[in-house]
Amino acid sequence: MRRYRFGWLAAVFAGLHLLVVAVVAVVTVRSPAASSFELLGLLSLLYLSAWLPESLPWVSVAGLVAVGAVRSWMYWQVLRGPTTSPSGRAADPADRRAVWLRRLLYLAVAHDLILWALISGSPRPVFAVVALISGAPLVILFPLALGGVSAGFRTVAITLGLIDVLAGALGWVAGSALTSSWAFELTGLGAVVWWVTVLVGQRRDGRWSRGTLRFGWVALALTVALPVVDVIQDGGMTYALISALNVFNTIWPARSAHELAGPGAPEGRGRRAIAAVVTAVLLLGVVQAEELARITFTGRAGSCPQEGERAFVCQVRQDSDATSPGLLENVPDQRILVAGQVACAVREHERQPLDGWDLSGALHLLCPDVIAAEEADRQRAADRQADQARRSQADQRAELTARCRDPWPRVRAARQDTLALFGDGISYYVFDDRASYEEGEHADVHAAFDDGLVHAEGTSAVVLTDEFSPICLTIKAFTAAPPLRLTGWQRVAEAGVLSRSGRLFVSGEDGEIVSVNLAARGSGRYRLRIYVREMTGPDENGPYEEHLLVAFPGRAEQVIHHLR
Repeated sequence: MRRYRFGWLAAVFAGLHLLVVAVVAVVTVRSPAASSFELLGLLSLLYLSAWLPESLPWVSVAGLVAVGAVRSWMYWQVLRGPTTSPSGRAADPADRRAVWLRRLLYLAVAHDLILWALISGSPRPVFAVVALISGAPLVILFPLALGGVSAGFRTVAITLGLIDVLAGALGWVAGSALTSSWAFELTGLGAVVWWVTVLVGQRRDGRWSRGTLRFGWVALALTVALPVVDVIQDGGMTYALISALNVFNTIWPARSAHELAGPGAPEGRGRRAIAAVVTAVLLLGVVQAEELARITFTGRAGSCPQEGERAFVCQVRQDSDATSPGLLENVPDQRILVAGQVACAVREHERQPLDGWDLSGALHLLCPDVIAAEEADRQRAADRQADQARRSQADQRAELTARCRDPWPRVRAARQDTLALFGDGISYYVFDDRASYEEGEHADVHAAFDDGLVHAEGTSAVVLTDEFSPICLTIKAFTAAPPLRLTGWQRVAEAGVLSRSGRLFVSGEDGEIVSVNLAARGSGRYRLRIYVREMTGPDENGPYEEHLLVAFPGRAEQVIHHLR
């Protein structure tokens, strides 16, 4: 039976921890306060507030006590210290490699129990540095300290272990842009195979007990099982319980350090071990490839990752299932991913659908830089097109305005302008641009059709035109009524409009406002006199109709037709 240097101290600490757990559990049952429940969870290092049933406090407390008891046993295993010789002295390692390996193993245990809490709020680069400092020496030194294995065996273990440590450090720095890729996940195989080789080497070395080896294999099995449970349940109580009960990740390195004493077995040829490692890599690669056949959280709306390859595949499946159920049901995720990568590598017009499904809607998750560049190009093209359209319209407006003449050139008004008025319909509006228009208090184009030319109501008026094309419009704002002057016009009518703000403007149906204020005397009531005639000898592109709009103060509201 092995003896340990601090066995009695470890037993006392574990017993006290278990006693405190029991006392807090009793207090929690008798008086289920939130503080006592949280303390019990802290003692158990199990945070299940979202999963334990509130309606069954006994079940919740029993679960936490069970986990607390397991952790008490873990403390007893971890804190016992190195094994001792029959004389009571601590058994020392045989060489410097073993000495430093014991120190690194104890550092790994301290990290699991204490150090992680000290750096939990640190920036991501701090985690990367800690991962390199604590992980790299351990994955190198453990295989080197093993006896009974060959140099090739050690090389395989060290190489695969370093790949995992370096990838983990890069993952902390790069974030989800790297960790969400399937290539990054494959590097996790290195950690699994390193673990397997170390356990095989420990058995061949002969310094470690069967119990320590069993704890190592159990820790490895639970570590591999956790991601599978997470994918199946997307977290949940089972995942939380396995995580809390997996104390073997701490017990195995602690016992490995305790029992690291004396010389190991002579160096072996290790061909069978290397063959076993290669076989394990191939088998785990097959398992991983099989898992990657379905790498998303398909079927759970809103559960897709935010970015990366998983997010792309998941979004494609959710989108296709929402509009075309079953379309991609038998398409492997790897094929979707490859099709997306091909789409990212070609121009937008060269992209092909996958089995009838357009992947464009999810490509921003797979290649955000490419899609952002394409959107920027489209926006620039749209801006150029809009700018060209504005310039073309301005040139056309200037050309048509040059064909318009003031029909009353000798009659000067307080404000006036002559221009070609554009619009998408067959009318234009006169309105107070600061009035609030309520239902029934604005001009109605249908009423204007009933009248034949104009309708006015409240602070607005609408005037009809005969052509779906620009018209020549002359606007004159007077401070007093001008002469009627009917000669040369085909239709003349008057209507009353109100300006509460002292502003009246003309707008075509395209929304463009003419900058001449018709309210020459400020706020008050105004008469609008509209003169209309066809253009003589118009250009084939218009304008075809000429309007003269005269505004002057007047209290009358009714519509009067001087010429029809």
